[in-house]
Amino acid sequence: NKLNEFITLLKKEFNVVTTEPNHYLGIQIESLDDGSLFIHQESYVLEVPDEFNMTNCHSVSTPMNHSCNLNKSTSSTNEVYPYREAVGKLIYLSTRTRPDISYAASKLSQFNNCFDKQHWQAVKHCLRYLKGTSRKGLFYSSKNRVDGLVVYSDASFANDSDKYKSISGSVFQYNGHCISWRSNKQTTVASSTTESECNSVLEATKDLIWCRQLYEQLGRKVQGPTTFYCDNQPSIKL
Repeated sequence: NKLNEFITLLKKEFNVVTTEPNHYLGIQIESLDDGSLFIHQESYVLEVPDEFNMTNCHSVSTPMNHSCNLNKSTSSTNEVYPYREAVGKLIYLSTRTRPDISYAASKLSQFNNCFDKQHWQAVKHCLRYLKGTSRKGLFYSSKNRVDGLVVYSDASFANDSDKYKSISGSVFQYNGHCISWRSNKQTTVASSTTESECNSVLEATKDLIWCRQLYEQLGRKVQGPTTFYCDNQPSIKL
């Protein structure tokens, strides 16, 4: 195939050794006996709490406390906490192998220039969650499935307490395996839950069009319509 041809050309110019992949840019790749793949960042996750003096911290069961209500801080003492450094690591993890902290990372990143002790406590809460779930990652089974491309979309209405903007979230799966995800604040203020859900569906649809085109370029054209899940009935009827 094309990959083998490329490797052959490289070997003509350089001393190339090919082995089973086990690490890639901080991502650990485990090849299981049945041909399945499990990718995670356990080593990286376990190092992060140590960098912020949280070596002996206790783990928690959720990335964010459900009662946590963050607002922009007007405090001038924000440089006391290594907030930006910690949030940067959370974003890195959330965009690689940890979709479960996507919302938390996106939410916390909104306060990089206006944080205080309350925001730092929320970051530490997420770090404690990571420590207790360091082995979590993405599993790709070798078993054949015919689910095809499936999209899940949701929105949280007026979740932003400063500007009352909603939060969009989406997950893309191919044959039951997670391939793409996002959690982000909407650019406009929605006047109803239906509008916020429609905005989320619109953004997910844009990503879906791109994803289908990508698969076609890779020679894996997606046949037929894509299954799209949304839990808001007015949006579905629209």
